[in-house]
Amino acid sequence: VAVPQYSAAGCTRKGHRSFVVVRMSATETNLLELRGSRAVINDVESMTGRHLLGDAVAAAGGGPSFFGRVDITGSHHASALRVAAGEADVAAIDCVTFANLEDEIPDVTRALRVIAQTRDTPSLPFVMSNAYSEDIVEAVRRALDGALADPDLASVRATLRLVGTAPALASDYDRTLAIAANADKVFDLRCVSLHSHEALANVDDGFDDRQKLATERGELVFDGWR
Repeated sequence: VAVPQYSAAGCTRKGHRSFVVVRMSATETNLLELRGSRAVINDVESMTGRHLLGDAVAAAGGGPSFFGRVDITGSHHASALRVAAGEADVAAIDCVTFANLEDEIPDVTRALRVIAQTRDTPSLPFVMSNAYSEDIVEAVRRALDGALADPDLASVRATLRLVGTAPALASDYDRTLAIAANADKVFDLRCVSLHSHEALANVDDGFDDRQKLATERGELVFDGWR
């Protein structure tokens, strides 16, 4: 239907990228120096958390089983916390989420250093079933345009960092398959720690409680950490 446009640093007209972060005190200065390190990813199918990280390492010259250990955290928020606390060495955080984290937990982001930026990839699009007629699709596009222009929703758009939309083309997403394939050359899922399952069991971060409270108050909660 359309591609969202965001105002966060690192975003492009129709896309975003990830920031590869290490601890501020880390001595590494480039991706190849992270060989054998402890990586954390939010999910094995995450474009911004896994695929773009692996693609960047592959482009820098990294090969199979590049990382010594890989943990799955379940969220970008949890990955950032792990690196900041010294429990992991590197993570890739999408640039929109990183901007949200800078607002919400600045003490954590100040403990991190961006060692590299990945290539950009198309943002997650607004989608509808292809069973809908073009008239209905156009009506939804007009509704999106209306929400983006509504002054009463200005604070919501600011929270989301949503500044507009661009036309969506399926062909824009063709290159994401190559990015994922490059990541597969770097990540060996046999190195994924068994501790990942324990981390996923405790990944709530209190969001559900905040969402319930906000619902009771009639407020909007945006969870930009997952």
